[in-house]
Amino acid sequence: MHYYVDVIGLPTLLAFKRSSKLKEFRARLEELLVIPDAQVFALVRNESEFEKLADLETAHPTLKLGIDQDGEAEARLGMSGSAPQLYVTDPNSRLLADMPLNAKDLAHQVQALVGGSMTSLQTGFPPVLTIPRVLDPDWCQKLIDLWATDNRQSGHYANQGGTYVEVQDANVKVRRDHGISDPKIQQELIHILSRRVFPEVAKALANDLRYFEELKICRYDGESSGHFRPHRDNLSKAAAHRRFAMTLCLNEDYDGGQLRFPEYTHAPIKPRAGEAAVFSCSMLHEVLPVSAGERFVLLAFIFGEPEMQMIRQRGGTFKG
Repeated sequence: MHYYVDVIGLPTLLAFKRSSKLKEFRARLEELLVIPDAQVFALVRNESEFEKLADLETAHPTLKLGIDQDGEAEARLGMSGSAPQLYVTDPNSRLLADMPLNAKDLAHQVQALVGGSMTSLQTGFPPVLTIPRVLDPDWCQKLIDLWATDNRQSGHYANQGGTYVEVQDANVKVRRDHGISDPKIQQELIHILSRRVFPEVAKALANDLRYFEELKICRYDGESSGHFRPHRDNLSKAAAHRRFAMTLCLNEDYDGGQLRFPEYTHAPIKPRAGEAAVFSCSMLHEVLPVSAGERFVLLAFIFGEPEMQMIRQRGGTFKG
């Protein structure tokens, strides 16, 4: 379990077993797992306890188990005593309440907190910069046609044994990509984007950006419910240089497929064709399933000179 990696933009319930009996802890977890719109993280003391609860994690996708053998997590939270404890946070991991895990009417109290935090996110604006008219209709169509010449199923990077590797998992991501390798097209695009994106980021977000990571054209289609589950773009060491992500929409004739930033709001955004959305790579974001048509976008990660120095120090690779 890695809390920052595993959160999916729901209120979180962080339960510490501590000195409670395993049977009692399991019963409390089962109470929490029936609460809708919540994700449960459970910390036990050793491998034996972890293994005895593994079946519960398998049966409930919203449960993540972890081991706090040395009490490091407890110490960071300033916990005292030995009684089991529960922390409730909002979708942006801000603390709503902490309470004994054996509190009376626990589920009712937690449900009220979860429901209130979800209601507050039904409207609002995520911290995203949108830049209209970055590409004209001819350029948008040119890139869609280029995607059709060659593309492949896109995977996602997952932590396996401490190393991030590319894996295919349709539950997480369904998308087909074309990496732009033609030097002439790359040069023309970078020239346009540098003039139309970088100055806006400098003005609105006070960041001096100079470089693009690989430009790629991506398609999410309705036939396969193309989507990308909540994720962050800079978690691995090889992706730590990424400052901002850019999603530039190439078309509008599709249903679903909106961008959503669940830590800040549940209201999705759908940029117009030719419009770019720029946001921090640290933000949790997702592409909702496309229900009809095809969604085409130009994607890139952008960064500045300090991040380029970071890349050079590790050998000049962009893979992440």
